[in-house]
Amino acid sequence: MVLPSAPGAPPAALPDVPVGVHAAPPPTPAAIDTDAARQFTRAFARADIPGLWLRPAARTRLAANQPVDPNAATTWIDADRHAQAILRRHGITGLTP
Repeated sequence: MVLPSAPGAPPAALPDVPVGVHAAPPPTPAAIDTDAARQFTRAFARADIPGLWLRPAARTRLAANQPVDPNAATTWIDADRHAQAILRRHGITGLTP
Protein backbone atom coordinates (compact mmCIF):
# COMPACT_ATOMS: atom_id res chain seq x y z
CA MET A 1 0.00 0.00 0.00
CA VAL A 2 1.40 3.40 -0.99
CA LEU A 3 0.42 6.46 1.01
CA PRO A 4 0.29 9.72 -0.98
CA SER A 5 2.25 12.74 0.17
CA ALA A 6 2.87 16.15 -1.33
CA PRO A 7 6.16 16.68 -3.20
CA GLY A 8 8.86 17.78 -0.76
CA ALA A 9 6.76 16.84 2.28
CA PRO A 10 7.89 14.17 4.72
CA PRO A 11 6.34 10.77 4.04
CA ALA A 12 2.95 10.20 5.57
CA ALA A 13 3.23 8.49 8.95
CA LEU A 14 2.12 4.90 9.13
CA PRO A 15 -0.23 3.97 11.97
CA ASP A 16 2.47 2.05 13.85
CA VAL A 17 5.22 4.67 13.37
CA PRO A 18 5.64 7.19 16.21
CA VAL A 19 4.85 10.79 15.27
CA GLY A 20 8.37 12.08 16.05
CA VAL A 21 10.05 9.78 13.52
CA HIS A 22 9.77 12.40 10.76
CA ALA A 23 10.83 15.28 13.00
CA ALA A 24 14.00 17.21 12.26
CA PRO A 25 17.15 15.51 13.56
CA PRO A 26 18.73 16.94 16.71
CA PRO A 27 21.59 19.40 16.27
CA THR A 28 25.12 18.13 15.91
CA PRO A 29 27.46 18.91 18.79
CA ALA A 30 29.22 21.41 16.50
CA ALA A 31 25.94 23.30 16.06
CA ILE A 32 25.49 23.79 19.83
CA ASP A 33 27.05 27.12 20.77
CA THR A 34 28.56 26.47 24.21
CA ASP A 35 32.12 26.06 25.48
CA ALA A 36 31.35 22.46 26.49
CA ALA A 37 30.13 21.61 22.97
CA ARG A 38 33.20 23.22 21.41
CA GLN A 39 35.45 21.19 23.73
CA PHE A 40 33.56 18.01 22.82
CA THR A 41 33.84 18.67 19.07
CA ARG A 42 37.59 19.36 19.36
CA ALA A 43 37.99 15.69 20.26
CA PHE A 44 36.60 14.90 16.80
CA ALA A 45 38.46 17.52 14.76
CA ARG A 46 38.52 15.33 11.64
CA ALA A 47 34.84 14.40 11.53
CA ASP A 48 31.46 15.81 12.47
CA ILE A 49 29.50 13.59 14.84
CA PRO A 50 25.76 13.29 14.07
CA GLY A 51 23.52 14.49 16.88
CA LEU A 52 21.46 11.31 16.63
CA TRP A 53 24.44 9.32 17.87
CA LEU A 54 24.38 11.09 21.25
CA ARG A 55 21.95 10.23 24.00
CA PRO A 56 19.46 13.04 24.66
CA ALA A 57 21.02 13.56 28.10
CA ALA A 58 24.43 14.19 26.49
CA ARG A 59 22.96 16.75 24.07
CA THR A 60 21.17 18.43 26.97
CA ARG A 61 24.40 18.62 28.97
CA LEU A 62 26.26 20.17 26.01
CA ALA A 63 23.48 22.73 25.51
CA ALA A 64 23.65 23.56 29.24
CA ASN A 65 27.43 24.10 28.91
CA GLN A 66 28.25 21.02 31.00
CA PRO A 67 31.11 18.73 29.94
CA VAL A 68 30.43 15.40 28.24
CA ASP A 69 33.05 12.64 28.16
CA PRO A 70 33.44 11.37 24.57
CA ASN A 71 34.98 8.14 25.90
CA ALA A 72 32.04 7.26 28.17
CA ALA A 73 29.68 4.61 26.86
CA THR A 74 26.79 6.52 28.46
CA THR A 75 27.36 9.42 26.02
CA TRP A 76 26.33 7.34 23.00
CA ILE A 77 23.01 5.73 22.06
CA ASP A 78 24.64 2.31 21.60
CA ALA A 79 27.99 0.55 21.43
CA ASP A 80 28.13 0.75 17.63
CA ARG A 81 27.84 4.57 17.59
CA HIS A 82 30.45 4.76 20.35
CA ALA A 83 32.85 2.63 18.29
CA GLN A 84 32.14 4.60 15.10
CA ALA A 85 32.80 7.89 16.90
CA ILE A 86 36.12 6.66 18.27
CA LEU A 87 37.15 5.34 14.84
CA ARG A 88 36.24 8.71 13.28
CA ARG A 89 38.22 10.43 16.02
CA HIS A 90 41.28 8.59 14.73
CA GLY A 91 40.52 9.30 11.07
CA ILE A 92 39.04 5.90 10.21
CA THR A 93 35.80 6.53 8.33
CA GLY A 94 35.26 3.21 6.61
CA LEU A 95 36.12 -0.45 7.03
CA THR A 96 36.31 -3.14 4.39
CA PRO A 97 35.96 -6.82 5.23
